[in-house]
Amino acid sequence: MNYEEFLLNISQDNNFKIIEKIYTEESFGNFEIMLLFANKIKIEINNDRGIIEINLNYHQILSQIRIPLCFVINSVNTNDFCQSSTFDSLEKVQELLFSSLPILTRIIEENLTNKIIRKWKRGIRTP
Repeated sequence: MNYEEFLLNISQDNNFKIIEKIYTEESFGNFEIMLLFANKIKIEINNDRGIIEINLNYHQILSQIRIPLCFVINSVNTNDFCQSSTFDSLEKVQELLFSSLPILTRIIEENLTNKIIRKWKRGIRTP
């Protein structure tokens, strides 16, 4: 799957809204995509030379916190559903995003954002 196909697939899901996208073909196809899930959670996808990271991006007073999506998923879902914070293909990224929809919805419904941020700041990390 290439960058354009990925954007098309994500944009077809009503839960996600693409709010920013930057693609630099001359820099090994690096890109950065900022998504908004349910108009509440910002998700940042970065590709740096084939290593793709997915982070939730939270803004607090005078600071920005980027927490890996796998950490967030494993914080809410206790069975270590997500094993890695980096990916080598957009297919795997898309699969993770779509499979994490119930967890992201739960974060919003149960207002778990502050709990996850506190856990991240305390340094309780999962693999």
